[in-house]
Amino acid sequence: MEEIFKPRKALAAELGIATRTFERKIKDAQILIPKGLLSPHTQKIIRGFLGFTS
Repeated sequence: MEEIFKPRKALAAELGIATRTFERKIKDAQILIPKGLLSPHTQKIIRGFLGFTS
């Protein structure tokens, strides 16, 4: 998998969930993420908290 910065919408689609559901899960997990594009490191953290691998 190529490591690139992605918008939240793209990461949500990659995980197979709606953008709104993605935002709610982030909020429920109390993950603080910066505005703008998500770095590969932030994407990895989010995947771990939400239970998605790879």
